[in-house]
Amino acid sequence: MIVAIAYCGDDLPLMKRWANHVAKLGPYINHKLLLVGSPGVSPEGVIEPLRRVFGEAAFIERNACAREGWPQSCNESFQAAFWFNQNGGKDVSNGKVYPAWKEPFLWMEPDAIPLHTSWIDMIESEYRQCGKPFMGDLIKIQGLVPNGADHMSGIAVYPEAIHKLAPRCLLTNVFDRATGRPRDYAWDICGAEQILPKMARTSLIQHDFVVTGGEWRREVVTAECVRSGAVVYHPDKAGVLMQQISGKAAKTSTPKKKGGRPKGSKNVSKKV
Repeated sequence: MIVAIAYCGDDLPLMKRWANHVAKLGPYINHKLLLVGSPGVSPEGVIEPLRRVFGEAAFIERNACAREGWPQSCNESFQAAFWFNQNGGKDVSNGKVYPAWKEPFLWMEPDAIPLHTSWIDMIESEYRQCGKPFMGDLIKIQGLVPNGADHMSGIAVYPEAIHKLAPRCLLTNVFDRATGRPRDYAWDICGAEQILPKMARTSLIQHDFVVTGGEWRREVVTAECVRSGAVVYHPDKAGVLMQQISGKAAKTSTPKKKGGRPKGSKNVSKKV
């Protein structure tokens, strides 16, 4: 499986911590990693520890956006990962040219925190058996926030053929009937109607959506926020969970055939 993750300059301190945290939970010799940087962002301090633990690791830059910020830059990064997976491309950190990988990919972000040594294996195993092309958490926000639509979490597994199964994920500037003008939507919202019928909900990925004081995330994240069985928690903007489980990871173990805890392994999120 491919793990794809995007970051910008503002994310760099957290991204470096994420890279070292993930490296400690590795290795992942049967998996690939794709880093998508914003224009001009450095891979230094990020790519090195990850190359040591992934079978392959590539770094690309997304296109510059006319309007930076959310959701435009996030959409551009997601699309860059999709096109690299489809067509291959050049690693801007070392000049290596990769062929098309054309595999399902797990989309991650620097504030999506892996909690278990076997996190990728467990997600891949459940994905292969779920019978659906998309797999993630279900975010029910219709009626809770303005223009809210129930959708799959952005942190999720996507098929190689997104352009055929949910093309609206790649066409995110759409007509807004309320304003009568085009508007940019995040790809997971824009593609919700096409994804939900083709989606399997997993307990391995937790998107902790909480509406508090006008915000959509918790102000304070602790180990108690993690749902039982989750191996990825999102969002943890301060990287608190990385700090709490540092040095407490169990040894990598072989996952069971179905999602859940591998026999004889420990869920790191419950050790904090």
